Amino acid sequence: MAKLKPKGLGLGQSRSPVLEYWNSLNRAERYFVYFIVLLLIYAVRLEDAPNLDEPIQIGTSSKTHLQIVPPPPSNVKSHDSHSFAPRSVKTKALESSERTITADVERTDISLENMFPQYPHLTPDVISTANRITFPSDRDLQVIFLGLKNRPLWFFPQRKHGINSNVGYYEAFDAWMCLLKYYCFNKETYIRLESSQGMTNRVLGSKEIWSTKISYCSTLREALRATTKEGRNWIGTFTFMCWVLPTNYPALQNDTLISNGKYIVKPAAAQAGQGIYLHDVKTHGLKGLDGKVMRKNPAVVQPYLTNPYLINGKKWDMRIYVAVTSVTPLRAYMHSEGFIRFAFEDYSNDEEKEDEKNVFLTNLSVNNKKAKTEDLTWVFSELRDHFKDKASFIFSRIDLAIGRMLLTSEKSFRKYYDSNVDSAFSCENCYHILGIDVIIDEDLNAYVIEINGNPTLNFKAEKLNDEVSQLEEDVVRMMYNNDQIYEQNTEGKSAMDIAVGVMEDISRVKESGDDLFEWLTKEQISYLVRSKREQQELGGFRRIYPVTTYCEDNKDENEWTAFMKFLRLSEERIRFHDLLTRLEKIRVQRCIKDSVECSNEIHDKCNLKYIGDTICNLED
Repeated sequence: MAKLKPKGLGLGQSRSPVLEYWNSLNRAERYFVYFIVLLLIYAVRLEDAPNLDEPIQIGTSSKTHLQIVPPPPSNVKSHDSHSFAPRSVKTKALESSERTITADVERTDISLENMFPQYPHLTPDVISTANRITFPSDRDLQVIFLGLKNRPLWFFPQRKHGINSNVGYYEAFDAWMCLLKYYCFNKETYIRLESSQGMTNRVLGSKEIWSTKISYCSTLREALRATTKEGRNWIGTFTFMCWVLPTNYPALQNDTLISNGKYIVKPAAAQAGQGIYLHDVKTHGLKGLDGKVMRKNPAVVQPYLTNPYLINGKKWDMRIYVAVTSVTPLRAYMHSEGFIRFAFEDYSNDEEKEDEKNVFLTNLSVNNKKAKTEDLTWVFSELRDHFKDKASFIFSRIDLAIGRMLLTSEKSFRKYYDSNVDSAFSCENCYHILGIDVIIDEDLNAYVIEINGNPTLNFKAEKLNDEVSQLEEDVVRMMYNNDQIYEQNTEGKSAMDIAVGVMEDISRVKESGDDLFEWLTKEQISYLVRSKREQQELGGFRRIYPVTTYCEDNKDENEWTAFMKFLRLSEERIRFHDLLTRLEKIRVQRCIKDSVECSNEIHDKCNLKYIGDTICNLED
């Protein structure tokens, strides 16, 4: 039987001398050629690498020098006039003479001590933190972008620490990108980052505190004292009670004596909907849930929501992307681009049908066996169109649920760092993109289901990949402020502007009281400076915490304070929370008046007339 020739242009089909020579090489000789080519690529990139090791210095001279590289090619697909997409890694490097432009930012007087003489105790720490603000080069941004996509970064040059398929690092900016499921680095690496201007895309301790089914449930139960009535009441306002089996089996027994209802059982080690089933205590008692059965296969049990809000007769939930940029204290943003997932079958409480996974599970991995991802999902814009005037209310409820859920982990992170690193460590140079699953009931209440520490960012549906692309761009904009790099005429803030902005905000808060904020610690000042920097480029992100709550009767503010007291956060922490809330009011006023530092939750609050007696004149 004759051999079939491969379709297309194969190496054996061409008469080219180069290809004939290539075909004559054995495997070892081909690998040697590969090696030489890679060395040449490495040498070119290393020679062309920009040097941004020196941070911007402010507070001591009349000029600030900012390195700016040319904008990306005009054919790059953009979502708006400020969005950024990385160059292809195959694009030739620019000539060094074209690569950087030095821009002088003129200032008549940039001494914070002279500008704010009433705060001699604050300005040195504000200057010290702002001095550490730097901006990455275009090549560093390539590393960052590919790291967000979990792509191998072995082809990027660096000088000391090496790059492999799990870790991407570029020393010019100290940009560390972890490509593994949770994190790649030991505590020494995190400590090194804490004392530099570098960042990494993984929060130390995330796996142990919120990113697995067991850690999520354990953190929730400990922080909210789940065995108490008040704790159960708080849990019911934003998530579901949970039990880790077999550890919490006695507590589950007590609950079933009260509720006698349905539960959803999730194997701790399973993913993508595998092994999940419903358990009706009224029909089956606790058979199959006792310690002997669960000892070999631990599971997490939650009450089953029997009254979900249905769309076209189907159950659905939401995948929401959240950027956590600080954990002690918390600072978090929800991205406006996410999607909802539908179950394939119509929802039913009928016992014969409800055991079918396509009825009660929305996981794409489960329902893709019946339909395409495109037909099983909506993006958030479609959801807003469906709910119309109710959309602002629902997203405000979601902000509240996610904010409270994340805040419950604050003491757990502090305890983890004290035990495993040291009391001064706060992972302030870390950020983490979470995939948080939320479900809505028929009364439009929002409940967090679980937190995914390594959410999927690649889909079979183009509309979802478009959403994720916008997320990735906005992460880089917010965390690395790359508009400063790519737009020579940018209105973005320099390090000095950010420092001045922090002091101006504090001065505005001071106008309403006599507090000179002598109680602020260096860590809290650093928090304020970093928060101010992030506010310059929020893009599609909306603030979750610090919270945007402005009812005339301060009801929501009082509820947050009560919640923090129940979490047994310190008086100093609650005092700082009060300052953050007042600073948020200033940001809202600035957004409404001057259209700066805006984010979508402010629009939703205005739509709900949730800003008190302030007149909201925001464009839709």
